[in-house]
Amino acid sequence: MAKWIGNIFFCLWLALSAAYAQTDTTVTASGIKYVILQQGTGAKPTKNAQVRVNFTGKFKDGHIFDTSALDKKPLKVRLGRGEIIPAWEEILSLMQTGTKLIMVVPAQLGYGDKGLLSDEDGYTVPPGSDLIFEIELVDIKK
Repeated sequence: MAKWIGNIFFCLWLALSAAYAQTDTTVTASGIKYVILQQGTGAKPTKNAQVRVNFTGKFKDGHIFDTSALDKKPLKVRLGRGEIIPAWEEILSLMQTGTKLIMVVPAQLGYGDKGLLSDEDGYTVPPGSDLIFEIELVDIKK
């Protein structure tokens, strides 16, 4: 168990290092920093396309606040309808099917100054939080 946890922290450190420091980091005009971990070869989604994504959302300290792994299936979302945060809208439109990346999302492109409230125990994402997402674009339904 300890080895498994150590491996998770090493992978997190490696991914964060890539997103913050390496020369292969891309920064969008809006301020999203991302590193492609695996380049896909499929199509890019168009506006209003339904996509399925695997994802994990983390705070900068590595704490996971949401993941599709809990459901053991990709999350389905439709682009262009306000179902997802602005950073996801922007980054998914740049990705080809099969692409995996890690991105650092400034608060204003995530949940902003309002944060994300949980029905059960206060904030899931506190206001003003920069976030880290690992995303894989699994497929596109038109």
